[in-house]
Amino acid sequence: MSEFDPDYWKELDSIEKFYYLGFLMADGYVATNSNTIGVHLSVVDIDWMRMYQATLGIDTKMTIDDDRPKRNSISCAVKKGCAQWKEDLAKYGIMPKKTGKETLPLDHCTSLEELSALILGYHDADFCISKNKDGKFTFSTCGTRDVVEAVNDVFEMFLDIEPNSVSVNKKSPGICSTSYSKHDDLCKIGNFLYTNKELQSHWLDRKYLKWNQAIAGVAI
Repeated sequence: MSEFDPDYWKELDSIEKFYYLGFLMADGYVATNSNTIGVHLSVVDIDWMRMYQATLGIDTKMTIDDDRPKRNSISCAVKKGCAQWKEDLAKYGIMPKKTGKETLPLDHCTSLEELSALILGYHDADFCISKNKDGKFTFSTCGTRDVVEAVNDVFEMFLDIEPNSVSVNKKSPGICSTSYSKHDDLCKIGNFLYTNKELQSHWLDRKYLKWNQAIAGVAI
């Protein structure tokens, strides 16, 4: 395990930081009345959680809520209190009560690799690659309009692709979703997301497997 660094988030000076920043933006939380930063996931992703702990040097004990009948509903959580983390993460938009206000801090990215890592982190937390009834795959984004449009803009600018569909939540107009299902587009997106092989020990393996199968055209 790495040594815990209170100044870890002061500078975004590594690809892994962009990845974890994207993940925390999508699925992390910051307490209002304390300095706690936490991640709460299904126990299915417990190996990812252990890597998160080891990489960021989080030595607090993981808690597991197993008072549920099905394994995929069991959850695990990691929390760490650090005033400096809370202050620094706020610079990137990760702050208390961020739900429904999420953004992607693209202005902090200076390379395509950093863009890819940031979006992959968000993807591993909140986006979906799934197989349809016809055996084909669809990649779906869902979130605030700011996040979804930012991803769309990156894909259009650097991959020259547009989504098959865009849907706006009628009850919450600030929330929208897109889908991509053309095989050529999925190949471009998958190769873009997983361009940073140094992140291989960090990314979510179950989604990586689906992307490999989607690109190869192999049904799960």
